[in-house]
Amino acid sequence: MLKSERDKIKELEKEVDLYKELLTLTEEENKLLKEDDLDNLEEIKLKKREIRDKIEKIELKFNISKGDKIKLMVKSNSEKLAKIKPLVNEIYQLEKENQVVRR
Repeated sequence: MLKSERDKIKELEKEVDLYKELLTLTEEENKLLKEDDLDNLEEIKLKKREIRDKIEKIELKFNISKGDKIKLMVKSNSEKLAKIKPLVNEIYQLEKENQVVRR
């Protein structure tokens, strides 16, 4: 495996950690919305924005397409990278639920 590929894999693994943080914050947001505790919601939204910005920086740094990500995931055999899709799906489902709860 090339050094550039190893570097990309390392950064993608950091991205997985960021998605885990994002999931935790989205779960907390969901809890606060259900409890109608809107006071702490802005802080969570800000933290989520910061994490999304970090994820975007990683993606811009390497300009990695989804197809290239999949190829790297397969090539690396990284268990951590294999978790990215379920994490993103769980975040998406929670954010959909949060939108419904807000209404």
